[in-house]
Amino acid sequence: MANSLSNRAGARIAYELLETLIPILIQYRVTPGQLNTAARVLLVRGLAQEARLRNGRVNQSQIAAATGLSRAEVRRCLGNTVAQLGDARSLASSKAEQVILGWMHDKRYCLRPGRPAALPYSGSGSSFVSLVREYGGDVPPRAMTLELSRRALVRIRANRISLCTRSLSDSANAHVNMSAHLDAIKALAASIGVPAKQGSAPHVRFVSIPARDVLEGGVIRRRAIDIVDGAAAALRSLQESPIVGRKRQKRLSSDLKVAVVLSEVPIKRGKQRQAS
Repeated sequence: MANSLSNRAGARIAYELLETLIPILIQYRVTPGQLNTAARVLLVRGLAQEARLRNGRVNQSQIAAATGLSRAEVRRCLGNTVAQLGDARSLASSKAEQVILGWMHDKRYCLRPGRPAALPYSGSGSSFVSLVREYGGDVPPRAMTLELSRRALVRIRANRISLCTRSLSDSANAHVNMSAHLDAIKALAASIGVPAKQGSAPHVRFVSIPARDVLEGGVIRRRAIDIVDGAAAALRSLQESPIVGRKRQKRLSSDLKVAVVLSEVPIKRGKQRQAS
């Protein structure tokens, strides 16, 4: 009974954590296959830090017992990178990405590798319909057209459809640099994972500031950035404060991490914009 409750609690936590990260995963077009493979590798390697025999070797049987994976699967996770695990389809990008790759590199659909041809939408021979049927799995050509059009990756004129390589390049370069965001997420995750007897709970505060229009939102954002920069400067000065006493200590007992995040969230359906 207790084990069943623990499993349900773990599933709920996993769901809630992923629900928080879903917007990021969608932005980077992470597929279920990629997510599944990454999760298996990370869970196995995380458990490997604790499941060790007296000789220092990883206890693969213990990890298999904890995860439900076979020992062979545990060995694969420990010995390979994410890109080396799973079959091609499980690690492949979305079906839309597979269609794009086929369009750019299959000689039947491109003028030369990297230069996709303008294709007739349908008809005999090489066409967009035949391309989607070959590379898009069970996705109908019309649905694939709608997805590529939504992402502004195709242009349709008369009965011909072209891949917009410039838009494809802009889309690849549009992703924000995630390093600073990941540092904040890791700092919060590490603080949550610390047992109560080894550390205190994270000190978290959320402040939401409504903005009636873009102009007011810009003013509030600039002021908030000034406040955050001032707080960061004060925290940096604390590093050199006598109370830290790093020079007198041979070994540090803990490392306090402070993450300050300023974000602007648009309110949908004509509501106000909000800086938080």
